Amino acid sequence: MNHLQVKFSTLTLVFVHVLYVKTTENVIQPDLMKKIQKEGSTNIIVTFKFRTNDTISRFVQETKSTSNRVEKITKLSDELQKLATSTQKQVLDFVNTERGKPKYCILWITNQLTIRNASFDLVNKIAAVSDVLEIRETRILLGMPTSNVSNSNDSMSNNLKPHPDFPSVKHWAALQVKAPDAWEQGYDGTGVTIGIIDSGVRLTHDCLYDAYVGLENNGWFDPERKSDSPRDDLGHGTSCLSLAVGQFGLGVAPGSKWMACLMYDSNLGWMEDYALQCFQFMICPTDHEGNNKDCSKSPRVINNSWSYGSDEDDSNMRMIIPIFEALDILLVFSAGNAGTACGSVSAPGSYKEFLGVGGSTIDDFYWGGSGAGPSRTDGSIKPDLVAPGSFIFIANNARQGEYVTADGTSFSSPIVAGVIALMLQKNPRLTKDEIKEILYKSCDRLAVSHVPCGNVSNDLYPNNRVGYGRISAIKAINNTP
Repeated sequence: MNHLQVKFSTLTLVFVHVLYVKTTENVIQPDLMKKIQKEGSTNIIVTFKFRTNDTISRFVQETKSTSNRVEKITKLSDELQKLATSTQKQVLDFVNTERGKPKYCILWITNQLTIRNASFDLVNKIAAVSDVLEIRETRILLGMPTSNVSNSNDSMSNNLKPHPDFPSVKHWAALQVKAPDAWEQGYDGTGVTIGIIDSGVRLTHDCLYDAYVGLENNGWFDPERKSDSPRDDLGHGTSCLSLAVGQFGLGVAPGSKWMACLMYDSNLGWMEDYALQCFQFMICPTDHEGNNKDCSKSPRVINNSWSYGSDEDDSNMRMIIPIFEALDILLVFSAGNAGTACGSVSAPGSYKEFLGVGGSTIDDFYWGGSGAGPSRTDGSIKPDLVAPGSFIFIANNARQGEYVTADGTSFSSPIVAGVIALMLQKNPRLTKDEIKEILYKSCDRLAVSHVPCGNVSNDLYPNNRVGYGRISAIKAINNTP
């Protein structure tokens, strides 16, 4: 009898469990269910039914007459955090009582919750909460790998054309966009901070160290380890940043400061949830542990040399557009290295709200590796403009004084971010839209030998190969009121 009773009890438990999963299957995404049943745990993002749209819309109406930037950023971040706290309470109670205490972060920017190594049981408990809309696995993004890296420090020697007034300039790209001419007028980015979301930064590199805003100014956030000093295991962020603020004639805005957030997971890759945490950090910078936010430290321009793959769901990025529009923060993205095929420009650089930057060559041609438009997202002409992106001299992460050459629109984007810093030094009151309009008027035309895209001739500007053309720093300064 006892043996039969045990069997019956086991069958009953299994039956109840199947019913429990059945009631939540519309909340838990099928791919997540398969993986977590197989592996026992995984990284998840929980999306709640209460979206941020109403909060943002109300904020825009209430702050129409508010001119204080810090006050506006603080108000919106407080409102979004309040929404997240109120709607996520029940789920957070489950997480905080979970065995092993999994790491989590409230993504108030999208009213989501990211949880690392969530168990099967925890996922099912969360799915039963009425305020939960969806649970899915955290995505690993495409990122933005570089190509054709050369370790020869003197490989640029035959291509250097020293500026007569700045013989220390060692990078043809800075010369081509006429950055030294802007420096000569007194505009080197002094007083402007450039944000970068990437694989991190090697703080000790000689061309970057002095430009760091410092930990005391909320200059660094590492979602993975909460490290108290900038690091870069991959090297990508170090190289990109050197084109914006690098010393020794390398960066376009050598007088600017930088702050950084790491979105690269040492074991997996470019993480979606880390990117969202980084955007939160850039809106209201915190200390390295994620506390003590200070919205006055928020940068006006943020470089993003990464992208989604063509087949990836970028809905989360579309959700944050209204926030950056409302706060007047300009996001600069690389156009991607997908090549010459029409429509190959990568998201989020393909969004009309963001500035998408393609690549050009040392001979002032469209670089064939650069993603072309039109945008698959909204049909707009992309990229917006181009900057040097082939055979680029960059800081190397391997050693603190090493430099290499490489290809990629990853390097085009920070050049434009640097030009924006020059403009903001001259006129800090420029709005995001004004900056974009000035940039569009500040481009030089360049040769395009590839077929036109989107029924727009390459002889017309903007077009879907080079947008408005190759940026000119001195034109941007002269066009800035």
